[in-house]
Amino acid sequence: MTGIFSSKVFNHPFDYDEWPTTNANTNKQLEPYNMSIFKLRYEYPAIFTKIWRTDHKSQQLELEGKFNTNEQKVFKIKYNLNILSSVSEENG
Repeated sequence: MTGIFSSKVFNHPFDYDEWPTTNANTNKQLEPYNMSIFKLRYEYPAIFTKIWRTDHKSQQLELEGKFNTNEQKVFKIKYNLNILSSVSEENG
């Protein structure tokens, strides 16, 4: 089963303009998403709420001249969507 779950059938790398492409945070993040795949591109603030708030706060401080994001080392972000189908007897 490992081969199937690691394949392109269930694992999709993606990139949306609405999602950040770099960040100073190097921690691996795994967050659930159980809504429509067609709405995923707009859901970054809802999925990664803590990171989004921290970045938003940093941007506000930078606008006030109290923080400089250029001094941070940033890393490329890679997004993957793992699709696990539901096996529910209730829904058939």
